[in-house]
Amino acid sequence: MKNNTKVSNDLLLSIIIPVYNTELYLKDCLDSCLWQDLLKEKYEIICINDGSTDSSAQILDSYQINYPNIRVINQENSGVSSARNNGLRVSKGKYVWFIDSDDYIRKNSLKTIINFLEKHTLDAITVKYFKVNSQMHREKKYHNRPIKVIKKDTVYYVWRWIVKSEILHKNEISFNIDMSYAEDALWVYYLERHLKYFYYTNFQAYYCRIRNNSLLNTYNEEANNKKINSMIAMAKAYQSELNHIDCQDASLLENTRIRKDMSAQAALIQAALHKNRIQQKSILDDLVGMGLYPYKLIWYNLRPKKCLKQTLIGFSIFLFPIRSYYLFFCSFVSFIKKRRVVD
Repeated sequence: MKNNTKVSNDLLLSIIIPVYNTELYLKDCLDSCLWQDLLKEKYEIICINDGSTDSSAQILDSYQINYPNIRVINQENSGVSSARNNGLRVSKGKYVWFIDSDDYIRKNSLKTIINFLEKHTLDAITVKYFKVNSQMHREKKYHNRPIKVIKKDTVYYVWRWIVKSEILHKNEISFNIDMSYAEDALWVYYLERHLKYFYYTNFQAYYCRIRNNSLLNTYNEEANNKKINSMIAMAKAYQSELNHIDCQDASLLENTRIRKDMSAQAALIQAALHKNRIQQKSILDDLVGMGLYPYKLIWYNLRPKKCLKQTLIGFSIFLFPIRSYYLFFCSFVSFIKKRRVVD
């Protein structure tokens, strides 16, 4: 049934959804954003079709026709960072929530979120999330529980944040278009530096779908290159920030330096696992030329992790800043992979 509601200029929220070839999950995502207790004229849903080649574009068009608070922007395939930036650029809501098109949000949750932000005059809040598999669409049954504030949380995912749009525009916080992987972490780093009044909360409002064919879980050559390039771009961004941070802010300086070094380390890990000897040396030389290698020893690698495997990995990569050790590690990984093929 066609919805004839008109969207006003007094928008409380902009939901921004980058879309690329998610035809199997897109309706779940859009329906969850529409099945809300906030008046349709109080929020907009901006979908950026990033050059999809499946039926995602047709699905978006049908929803745009039937729901006036849904707006579709079509662009050539430029990546998720570009799509989110373009969505933010045209958004009109007081608050912004970036959502992935293969995920979905809790039904009838927007009013609770907006009321909490308004009541406490906040710049932002975070929400909790559930993981669901690629086939499942499920929701936990909730009673009308109030949002509770928690003291501290580690939040790297952009879709866990609902943010006052003024904060993003005023401080020019956007997504690095050179990154198609882990771009969330860099965005959150910039965001947290500019927030004055915000809460981490226990409010379960987001459902993250774990897909085998997502970039995070894909191991072909193209995906590997994107991951390595993204990690290098992130390391360069942190390196640039180090030149602009007040030298009196020792804590921020150290945090940024560690982030830079861990980003370079992540690129080296990816190269060790999926590149040949010549490519590994080339990536290593590139990092040297950029001033990103060698980096300081990352003592966090030696801390015990949740499982034995992670702890052992941490120990094995601790000496990566020593070039001869890193190349030996690469040779060892190559030897193990060859043995597996033979066996």
